[in-house]
Amino acid sequence: MLFLACNNPNQNTSDRKSEQKNESYSNTDSLPVDDSPIWSYDYNADTLIRLDSNRSNTLTATEAINIINKTYQGKVTLTLVRQGADTIKVKIEHPEVLTQQMGSTGAQAYIALATFTLTEQTGVNYVTFDF
Repeated sequence: MLFLACNNPNQNTSDRKSEQKNESYSNTDSLPVDDSPIWSYDYNADTLIRLDSNRSNTLTATEAINIINKTYQGKVTLTLVRQGADTIKVKIEHPEVLTQQMGSTGAQAYIALATFTLTEQTGVNYVTFDF
């Protein structure tokens, strides 16, 4: 039955492409929105690019840290130390990856991305990193 479905001569190529496009689109819809990155670093332009302009600034500190940790999974892990009125303090676990293995541009990209993501919260204007 699978063979017949794949080789249906009555179905034209544009219909098959349309179905494939719809299937790939529906697969991305099921991804958790909470973990999707908000910012990306463009190494060529040496700047951050906002990926999700529709995301509201109602992120909690935990959600922001989860986004960062998922983006850099297996490389650098960030943990929340405390959050004040306008400042959030975080600790970088295993900072040797950031300071010795990612290079200066990689470290700069990580700190910038983490800062921008953490300041997505309403009222958070400053980030303190503890290495």
